[in-house]
This record gives sequence, C-alpha cells and structure tokens, in this order.
Amino acid sequence: MIARVQRSLPFPPNDCFERFCDVTRIPHWVERVVRATVRTTHPDGRPAEVDFVARRPDESQVEYSLAYAYDRNGLRVSWRPREGEQDAVMGYAAFDGEGDHCTMTYALQEGYAWDSENRDLRQVTEQLADAFARYVGQ
Repeated sequence: MIARVQRSLPFPPNDCFERFCDVTRIPHWVERVVRATVRTTHPDGRPAEVDFVARRPDESQVEYSLAYAYDRNGLRVSWRPREGEQDAVMGYAAFDGEGDHCTMTYALQEGYAWDSENRDLRQVTEQLADAFARYVGQ
C-alpha cells in the first residue's frame, strides 16, 4: 500500500526541494527523529546514505539507515532502506509548480518494519506532510 498526500506551499518549488534535500535537518521537522547523520554522499555532495536515530512511542530508540536518490530536473527526492536494512519505509517527495507556489506530493509505502508500530500509514503520511509544510514556512 502507498499513501500519497498533497500540500500547497506558498514557496517556489526549487526552494522547497532544496529544503527537503537537507536531510540532516529532518530532526527539526520530524518529531520522533532524534539524529540524522550522513554516511555517504553522491558525487554532487547530496546525501546518499543517512543513518537515523528515532524515538518509538514507548520512548525506546530505533536506528535505521536510508538510501536517497534525487531527480534534480523533476524536483523529486526518494528514499528506501539502505541495502541490507529492513527497519524503515520507502517514500518520495516531489515538488511541482511555478513562481512562488508549489504543490508537494508526499508518499510513503507500507512494508519492511512498518507494521511493527501498528500505525495508520495514511495518517502518518498526512502528519509528516503537515510537519514539512510548517518547517518550510519558518
């Protein structure tokens, strides 16, 4: 199952894309993420593999790693568990529009360790899209 949501953002699409690409700032807008550390980078300097530490609802911590891919022309960022990892979700964020407004499409795909917390995928996708919209507006 894939949950997709859209948000209208009063900012240029390229600006939103660049803010989203700064994955080390994820702890500033994803409440449960405690730390994001870049493990490797792509030739252009963007993060390729990132290690995360997050809090579970019971306040214990979980560590996971994501591999990131970027489509600069399409203003799209995608992520998936790093090879050999299974404690994370796949997803993407895409930014479309012109001028000073854009539409963000944010999607998460169920699977891997998703069911371990028994959370509603659509609700979490909505919450994360709203969190990014608040963050980019700061």
